[in-house]
Amino acid sequence: MRCPNASGRHVRNREILSRQFRIVIELSRHPQGLSSERLASKMGASRATVNRDLDLLRKRVGLQIERIRKTGEIWHRLAVMPLASITATPLQLAALRLARDALTPLAGTALVEQLDALLALFPAQGPTLRGLNIVGKTSRTSARVVHAIEQAIQSGKQLEIVSRVAAGDGEERCYRVDPLLLRMVGDDLYLFAWSHARGDTRTFKVTRIRQATILAEDALRHDDLDVAEAFRGAVKAWSGAHTKVRIRLKRPIAWLASEYPLVREQALEPEADGGVIVSAEVAGIAEPVRWVLSWARNAEALAPEELRTAVIGELREMLANYDADRVRSTKLSEAIRSGTSKNRGAHSNSARSTRKA
Repeated sequence: MRCPNASGRHVRNREILSRQFRIVIELSRHPQGLSSERLASKMGASRATVNRDLDLLRKRVGLQIERIRKTGEIWHRLAVMPLASITATPLQLAALRLARDALTPLAGTALVEQLDALLALFPAQGPTLRGLNIVGKTSRTSARVVHAIEQAIQSGKQLEIVSRVAAGDGEERCYRVDPLLLRMVGDDLYLFAWSHARGDTRTFKVTRIRQATILAEDALRHDDLDVAEAFRGAVKAWSGAHTKVRIRLKRPIAWLASEYPLVREQALEPEADGGVIVSAEVAGIAEPVRWVLSWARNAEALAPEELRTAVIGELREMLANYDADRVRSTKLSEAIRSGTSKNRGAHSNSARSTRKA
């Protein structure tokens, strides 16, 4: 007996929930309501599908979505629901503030806007929790840029962005893309998009995007794109050719390999001297190179040769920055050795003269 394909069902459920969430967001942004036809156009779905979603939101979620007839069409309007007085325990309020702090890079999205609206119901200096000190983060992303990206994704429109490029020494370049998703890794936010110039996917760090403009053209559909596969083995959010790497961490820092992993799926091989070898399949070697260098003298790239060569190249370029100091240091050492030798010679001659006397 074969089991049903649960994976496909879960993907479909996520799509339905995502569409229903987008419907609620669109209705909240249009207080006068939207027609079934307009909602269907925005969702990229049929009117029948949108009407089913609306019924589910009314019956199962309990949202008050009114039906209004305008110019021969049925419109849907999200009723304003007065909120009762809300109180929160110190622990609940601390949890909300921690959640808002963690989502700081997403400032500008509908998700954070709703959380801000909820927090606004409480005093700015509410009850505190003993033993907990929340130090807020400073957002490095532009809320305006993030908002434009989210709007383009939700509306299915192309996006024109102006972004700095690491490969171009920070030079700004203009890109026309189909935005696919926002991906948050740690405190950093990334845009995963289809680049029209490259004809392939590309990842942009949102902090490097200075400007994002929604275009009138519809984004292409990329239903065949497997996002999960694109980021399999990714260090942070960068994708690339899958490569198996081996890196040795010496004893002083071997115990930190689990706390600061290269990737979550890495394997650790303990060594007799207390060190550890980290083995992992990663997407590209750019981030593994940085990871090795971050451990300084306590890490060694073992394989593949491409990784080892890249690390050596970076180290040589780093040393080149200190060539002048090394020359001065060498000359100083030679002068010291020369002076020491002369002093020793003078001392010997003086000792011989003393003995003769």
